[in-house]
Amino acid sequence: MTDSKLQDRVQEVLTEADASSGSLVAGDGDDGAAETALLETATEASDLLESADPDELLTAVGLDTLDDGTEPGSIPEAIALGKQEHVADLQRLLRLATLADRADEDCLEVAVSDLRETIGERTASAAEAEEHGVGGDRSDELAADESDDAEETAADLEDRLRSSMQPSFEQFGDDIRQLKARLETANAGTPSREGSDADAADDATAEADDADAADDGDLVETGRGGDRNRGTASGSPTRHSTMAPPPSERADMRGTGRYSTMPDKHE
Repeated sequence: MTDSKLQDRVQEVLTEADASSGSLVAGDGDDGAAETALLETATEASDLLESADPDELLTAVGLDTLDDGTEPGSIPEAIALGKQEHVADLQRLLRLATLADRADEDCLEVAVSDLRETIGERTASAAEAEEHGVGGDRSDELAADESDDAEETAADLEDRLRSSMQPSFEQFGDDIRQLKARLETANAGTPSREGSDADAADDATAEADDADAADDGDLVETGRGGDRNRGTASGSPTRHSTMAPPPSERADMRGTGRYSTMPDKHE
């Protein structure tokens, strides 16, 4: 809703509330119809307060700019330093919203009675001030009352804004908790990266140990075989003969044969 539309809607709600409450105070016409109309208007006021942005709401009632042309820094400042007719409009919205909150089967009559009493008191005060004029002590009393009303209005508005935002905060908290639960569930079903790396390192170490053990086993078997081969091929000690080999097997006696050219003496 734009600022202009919100401002128009606020003025419509206040105008409807004035008409309904005026009928109730005067007691003319159908009180039941007037109460129903006032309750509907109060519900609209409550919806406006709950849905409108605080800054937009201040703008809609004319509290976005102070008399010196500056913008208020907070809601209490806007109410304390703003024009009283604008503060009064905001107070009426708050009272209407409060009426809607109390308007259930048990509290409707009490709420309407309180509203009638409040309207009657304000009407009497306005008439008295107009009749006797405002001066001196009376002016100070009115200023003090207005200050108290401003503080009360600021507190009521802040409480209502906080209450209207509470469901959003609660929903946000629920969403965060659900997201956290989903993440925890996903992490529980998926091994962590650190755990996977550690398992892979353990597997590699175990494979290396098995390979080293196999190599050591081969070396042991080879050594044992060498010991046996160095002993004897048949498993018994080697024996050496002490007999001289025949001349044909001796290398120093296998020279080339030479034949004599001298005639045989016996011939």
